[in-house]
Amino acid sequence: MNDLNEMKRIQGMFRAPKDKRYKSFVVHAVDWQEVWMCQEDPEIPVLQQEHLCVWPNREFVTMYRQTAVPMMMEVHDFMDGLEERAEEEDVIVHVFPNDEDSFDVHASELLAYMQEELDLVE
Repeated sequence: MNDLNEMKRIQGMFRAPKDKRYKSFVVHAVDWQEVWMCQEDPEIPVLQQEHLCVWPNREFVTMYRQTAVPMMMEVHDFMDGLEERAEEEDVIVHVFPNDEDSFDVHASELLAYMQEELDLVE
């Protein structure tokens, strides 16, 4: 029964409006200290991929694309790497995409929001 409730919760969040998924991503990434991404090309580091998509946990990556290779980064490593890339180019991050849409945000805005949440818990 508990597994069924967890699956319903995960499916509900996957189908939630994109602004709710965005907030959920930031809170969960900070709480769990993890950011999940999809490795599209093994020759390109995950943070350097053209389409940078992020999720709060592995299940959402595979719900988005069953053939995906989920990659996890520790939240501080993700933020440091994204900040380095954002200094060189304008980066749009696709936060918590599902079958319909994603919350598309400039890297600097996402990093600021994540830092605000980190300041609350650290």
